Amino acid sequence: MTLKNIWIYSRLILLTLSLFFFQSMLVGLPGLSGREATDQTNLTDNEKAWLTAHPIIRLAPDPEFKPIEFFDKDGFYKGIAADYTRLLEQKLGIKFEIIRCANWDEVIKRIKNREVDVLNAVVKTPQREIYLSFPQPYLKIPSVIIVRKNVTANLTLDMLKGMNLVMVSGYGYVDLIRNKYPGLNIELVPELKTALRKVSFGMADAFIGDLATTSFSLESEGITNLRLSGETEPPNISGFAVRSDWPELSSILEKGMILLTEDEKKAIFNKWIHLTVEPGMNMQEIQRYVLIIVCIISLLILCFLFFNRQLKRVVNLRTEDLRKEIEERKRTDEALRESETYLRTLIHTIPELVWLKDKDGMYLFCNSRFERFFGAKEEKIIGKTDYDFVDKKLADFFREHDKLAMTNASPTINEEEVTYADDGHHEILETIKTPLYDRNAKLIGVLGIARDITERKQAEEQRKKLEGQLRQSHKMESIGTLAGGIAHDFNNILSGIFGYSQLAQTNINDFKKVNNYIDQILKGAKRAAELVQQILTFSRQTEYKKNSFKIYYQVNEALKLLRSTIPTTIEIKKELVSRSMVLADPGKIHQVIMNLCTNAYHAMRKTGGRLKVSLMDVEIFKAKQLKNKNILPGNYLKLEVSDTGHGMDEETIEKAFDPYYTTNETGEGTGLGLAIVQAIVDEHDGYLEVLSTPGKGTTFYIYFPIVTDNLEIHDLNPKRPPSFVGNEKIMFVDDESPIRKIAKESLEKYGYKISLFKNGIEAQREFENRADQFDLIVTDMNMPGMAGDELSVKLKNTRNDIPIIICTGFSEVMNAEKAASIGINGFLLKPIVMKDLILKIREVLDKKVS
Repeated sequence: MTLKNIWIYSRLILLTLSLFFFQSMLVGLPGLSGREATDQTNLTDNEKAWLTAHPIIRLAPDPEFKPIEFFDKDGFYKGIAADYTRLLEQKLGIKFEIIRCANWDEVIKRIKNREVDVLNAVVKTPQREIYLSFPQPYLKIPSVIIVRKNVTANLTLDMLKGMNLVMVSGYGYVDLIRNKYPGLNIELVPELKTALRKVSFGMADAFIGDLATTSFSLESEGITNLRLSGETEPPNISGFAVRSDWPELSSILEKGMILLTEDEKKAIFNKWIHLTVEPGMNMQEIQRYVLIIVCIISLLILCFLFFNRQLKRVVNLRTEDLRKEIEERKRTDEALRESETYLRTLIHTIPELVWLKDKDGMYLFCNSRFERFFGAKEEKIIGKTDYDFVDKKLADFFREHDKLAMTNASPTINEEEVTYADDGHHEILETIKTPLYDRNAKLIGVLGIARDITERKQAEEQRKKLEGQLRQSHKMESIGTLAGGIAHDFNNILSGIFGYSQLAQTNINDFKKVNNYIDQILKGAKRAAELVQQILTFSRQTEYKKNSFKIYYQVNEALKLLRSTIPTTIEIKKELVSRSMVLADPGKIHQVIMNLCTNAYHAMRKTGGRLKVSLMDVEIFKAKQLKNKNILPGNYLKLEVSDTGHGMDEETIEKAFDPYYTTNETGEGTGLGLAIVQAIVDEHDGYLEVLSTPGKGTTFYIYFPIVTDNLEIHDLNPKRPPSFVGNEKIMFVDDESPIRKIAKESLEKYGYKISLFKNGIEAQREFENRADQFDLIVTDMNMPGMAGDELSVKLKNTRNDIPIIICTGFSEVMNAEKAASIGINGFLLKPIVMKDLILKIREVLDKKVS
């Protein structure tokens, strides 16, 4: 018999003794003989009632705890603990529902969540006593240390400090070991076979666990290079564990265990722990013979130690183990190299640019696509930075986004246009940069992946171009509708003006009639002027005088006016909660309120109803879509105007904001109302939303940004000069003869001395000759030869203190702000009402005097 064989036999005998010890521990726990169990009825009436109230008790086994408990290939619950469970079902007349979990961690999670009621073969620990109660245990299994066979020393837990140990997570024995030996370096894995393989492959130095499951797993997994190196304390003592809020069940199970006989326990043991005993020999005799054999073998081993060949054989054994370990390492290294080759091939094959930099921007890796970008091979790129390949501006851009990803500890996305160094072609790249960390959460650098989105961007540009063409088409269609509407309205107005003018000529001697006709002509002219203002407002070409003010007052005044003009069949309800300020043109806001309320009145004039106007402060926390426009987060004043009229369908809502679209009868509105509202709201950086249901009514919501800055408060009631009279000399320049004549006659009536000029060239020539003879200049903006703004600059160059008022019907290059910037003192929009002109003249002249 060789020394190697003797060593193997000795280890088998020691394992056999341990298993006998395990059997003695198993059968030595509390129990009764068959007669005692039969005779004793030990459940109280309350416990019996509790069992009746809980006919099914959920039990979750450890799915991989062979041979203690597990699920076989057909899904049946098996093992020592399973047989104990079935015996208790028979003894107590209870029913366990077996809940199958993926692993022990899930079992623990579900018992904590009260999704199961009972666990089996569980070790009692202080940590588990928080949520579990433990009846008397019934299993006592020796705990052992498992190492590779090349480790010859017998070990204890005290000797394991500094070594890499592995145990199965979730088991109570882990808590016991950690509580008693806090200095041990223990790695937790989810399965026993994983733990044993780690020790077998040299990824861990030793495994700590119970003898029964370990020996069973070594046999079933065919692992041959491990050995038992020593036993540990405490042993693995386990039994049932019950959810802590069911103390009745804990007591019932403990009493049930007392009912089990010694014969029943031995039968369970012999079923799962396969020890063969010759007939006629009892356990004590077997143990005695085994002890004798161990002594004889131990004596033989001592004898062989004196032989000189012992050393050579031991060296050969260790050499063989080392050779096997080297071969295993070679196979592992080869597998790693194959995996690395496969990964590198995959990365080099994909069409995206892929690279890795360290924290300082130095390249650690790149793929073949990236090599084309820099025009260099990977070995030439590694160890260098962007500054070695691209210009400083682009390199700074790359480095900025590298730092951003590392600082934020999250991926960043950006677009960049680059030129490939290999062939000079351009690409637009979408780049994702992700910070990369090692297993200890230490920053390695930045992983970059860039995708060519050139075609996608070109497609987006083409789509935008097509959308622009479509919008232009819609715009032209709207312009056609607008032109027709304007022509219709102006023809109506002109018809009235022509008609009343002819009547005035016919009845020239009847002063009363002529005066009435002239009033009607003035009303027509005013309507024409208002129509022009509406069209300019819709096209956003009018001047907005924005100031900080409270809309509350504008709404109040508008509702007072409405109450006196609409019938009493329409109830007006107001809820003006907000007193917040907005930056807006008060006149335009008044127009918005009146237009919306007038629309509401038209919707209810036949049936009556309720008009509700409310003001409140709202805070938008998340951007949302409102009528093809995103409302941004922030604080807003919300104006709500609702009616209970006939409402609108989706098609009508879509057209409601088109110019000259109206559902009213002829003569009851121009169709510009909502188009103007939309234009004003957009000009004030506001948002508009409309909700409507046919037959139920319509609600408009308008959101204006609230201002908190200390801006100038708009004076809603400006004071006018008390007098129109003056004697100053005024140069009046306009290319329209009727306007010049009307101005001269009107102004001279109030004492002013007027000099008329039909263009800027004549006016400039005269002013250069007699600059000190004029006190004020009034000029038109759009004139042939020389525009009003050009004339004003030249006159100011001649005499810089001369006050100037400029008038315009419409100009894309001139408004009040532009006029003030070039030194013009006053600005008026045509058509000019003489009263307004005289007020402006007096205002400018008085400012000069003051």
